[in-house]
Amino acid sequence: MTLEEIKAKIRRYRKLKLKCRSGSSERLDLEHRIKALKKELADLLQIDKEKEPIIKEIMKYDKCSLFDEVYYNKFSLQELKNHLEKIKRR
Repeated sequence: MTLEEIKAKIRRYRKLKLKCRSGSSERLDLEHRIKALKKELADLLQIDKEKEPIIKEIMKYDKCSLFDEVYYNKFSLQELKNHLEKIKRR
């Protein structure tokens, strides 16, 4: 699943959870599903160790926000290297 799909599911489960009575088995089940999705989301947001130096160098040249590090993480190593070369040429 993509980042957006996980976030959308979390929002849907939260809305359902708020509609359920507190302490009910449905509500507890939804809470467990939300926690599992948040864990999956955290795994997606971690930057790979081999991509990290290239992303940091891109960030030096490109002056982007911190959230762009997560955006760059979805590209392959070769794509990041190509992008870095294009930025250096400018």
